[in-house]
Amino acid sequence: MTGVNEQQELFKLIGRQLKKRVECYVIGGSAMLFYGFKTVTKDIDLVFTSEEERRRFTAVLKEMGFAHRRYSDYTAENAAVLMERKEARFDLFLAEIITTVLSPGMISRIKEKHEFSNLVVNVVSPEDIIVLKCATDRAGDRKDAADIIGSMEISWDTILEEARWQAANGKKAFVIFLFDFVEDLRYDYKAIIPRSFTKNLMKEYKEQLIKLLGYKKYKEMDGK
Repeated sequence: MTGVNEQQELFKLIGRQLKKRVECYVIGGSAMLFYGFKTVTKDIDLVFTSEEERRRFTAVLKEMGFAHRRYSDYTAENAAVLMERKEARFDLFLAEIITTVLSPGMISRIKEKHEFSNLVVNVVSPEDIIVLKCATDRAGDRKDAADIIGSMEISWDTILEEARWQAANGKKAFVIFLFDFVEDLRYDYKAIIPRSFTKNLMKEYKEQLIKLLGYKKYKEMDGK
């Protein structure tokens, strides 16, 4: 586990050791630490837009005693690099995060940017933390999303627009992932989600299923 102070210290150390400027995007529990939504995280999740910058970052981690745990198999081309040292672990993504793409919208919504010498850390918005968590099957991600929803006013229009972008430019089933995720939040975690959003999401969900399955198969499934 890594706490708020430990994460800050790690970023400071890495930034001082980097020979050239590296920019990354912090997501997941790591981003939640910046907002104060939680106090510890299992791993520090970072997204890079350049393989060269990810390599420079990884090289510094090796100098600090971090070792490759394994390469994930999320995708053949954009596999995440996982590195750890004792209780600290980094998951380093390249543009694609499991079934999600770091989008222009996510980048435009960055409001928090922190500079640690040669390391620039951009913190994704709370809405985008939720979007990025929706494609996993982990109960912890659902609880994290519910905690964010319970802590602040969420722009649900932003989440819906981002889901549409992801479906058009990333995984075609993304709206379906989001729909299932939101249903879990509503029923299992009692999250308060606006009716207007769930209504619009249901419409998108049906349209996406028809595109993926075809109208006939969709009607057969819908009739069961």
